[in-house]
Amino acid sequence: MPPENGSANRGRFTELDLLYRRSPVGLAILDRELRFLHMNEALAEFHGISAEDRASYLQKPYSPTNLGRLVREVLDGGDKPANS
Repeated sequence: MPPENGSANRGRFTELDLLYRRSPVGLAILDRELRFLHMNEALAEFHGISAEDRASYLQKPYSPTNLGRLVREVLDGGDKPANS
């Protein structure tokens, strides 16, 4: 397989960006401390966060839930959580 060029990478980025922005499902990017780095509009709406307030919401820790525990387990161990 030949190495990818910049054009192919830009095309993939564009596809992912469109998916992220147009998805009716809430999506977020979290850092290793489970702080929001980015969230799409669907997730912001789910949490009742306005477009103006979204920037101040970023970098806040993800609320402690079972999902947060599972994500932490994967990040710490590198394996899928038990009983998944």
